[in-house]
Amino acid sequence: MSVQLFTLIPQSNLHAGAGSSNYGVIDNLVQRDVTDQYPCVFASSLKGAFREHYEEVLKKETTETEAIFGGTEKKGGYIFSDAHLLALPVRSNQRAYFMATCPALLQKFLDVVMKDYGYKSDTISSIEKEINLLKKVSALPKIIGQSIPNLKIEDFEMVGNKEEVIPELKKILGNDIVLLSDDDMQYQCSDYALPVLARNCLDNGQSTNLWYEQIIPRKTVFYFLAEKMTSTHTFDVDDKLVQVGGNATVGYGRCQISKR
Repeated sequence: MSVQLFTLIPQSNLHAGAGSSNYGVIDNLVQRDVTDQYPCVFASSLKGAFREHYEEVLKKETTETEAIFGGTEKKGGYIFSDAHLLALPVRSNQRAYFMATCPALLQKFLDVVMKDYGYKSDTISSIEKEINLLKKVSALPKIIGQSIPNLKIEDFEMVGNKEEVIPELKKILGNDIVLLSDDDMQYQCSDYALPVLARNCLDNGQSTNLWYEQIIPRKTVFYFLAEKMTSTHTFDVDDKLVQVGGNATVGYGRCQISKR
């Protein structure tokens, strides 16, 4: 058995629907981890998207597709995890956005990747050291690795310093990183803060169905693992964008999948 670590970064808005409503303003909600309620993409949704990508985009042979994902009478050779949240873009007065994360999400990354799946590499060892450094940062929220005067992110007046050196995390999240408290990050991921878009069905110019849909903004960073069990083939999306979730015809869900 071997394990591969991937990041999933939407290049357009993402709606992996939970098939449920909160019986309020939002009609269609996104998928969430049932334990901590952070947005996620369920493994079943990922596997379905990857299988469709293999069949319709990569034009793989049926034998290879079934070796990885399974068939009517054959078990798939890979196990896929949920795609868990690592960081979310948030608004700023001096950048288009900053990537927000928090100690709880960083610790969850280590727990899922290293403890649950036993994935180890030199890069992960470096990221573990960087996360342990960030967990010691006090007086949150704080900009990591830089200091920017008069900066506001969402409703927060920000301070920062240049002491935290996190090159491996920056390869995943970019240079503009803000570390929020766990409570503040929970709010940024809540139904009150995630974007909600109005959708409408028109018939002869007349509205026949107006609904509101929750989305995950583009550039959000998720991660997932693919564990090879029995397959003689290797899972790979060939650096092409993968369609994940619904509403492909309106440009939703174009995701970049990168092996880490």
